Amino acid sequence: MRNLIAAQNNVRSAPVGIAVSFAAEEQTVPISHNIISVCPVNIAGFRLDEQASGDLANSTEDLPHSIRVADNPISSVR
Repeated sequence: MRNLIAAQNNVRSAPVGIAVSFAAEEQTVPISHNIISVCPVNIAGFRLDEQASGDLANSTEDLPHSIRVADNPISSVR
């Protein structure tokens, strides 16, 4: 999938809160204003079925330039 927006979702108790594909080049994906609670991995990049990044909610170091992660409150409270 390409040119998606992941915004204003409430994700709770999932193994990965939000997964974004790193497989397609030059995709545009803003990930913002999602509330993520009690997920071991909050936001992660994947190539096919393998995780290809660290937790992007904590660090955007591994992030391709066309994917933007911002303003996603994270909670570990059950």
